[in-house]
Amino acid sequence: MSLSVDSEALALRAAAGDGEALQYLLVEIRPEVLRRCGRFLPCREDAEEAAQDVLLQVARKITSFEGRSLFST
Repeated sequence: MSLSVDSEALALRAAAGDGEALQYLLVEIRPEVLRRCGRFLPCREDAEEAAQDVLLQVARKITSFEGRSLFST
């Protein structure tokens, strides 16, 4: 995933419990997540649903991100 330095900082803040940072992070990564889902799921609706599932998992699991590797990995 091609993310900016800001995304990495947002991920760390979100992992620490900053809800506003999480919201910004999800907005930041959504286009890339949707693009990648679209590569595997040619039906636009299926790709959008899969992207929503991915973003939901990111939101649920962000507190386990420790920053020992890049968020994009």
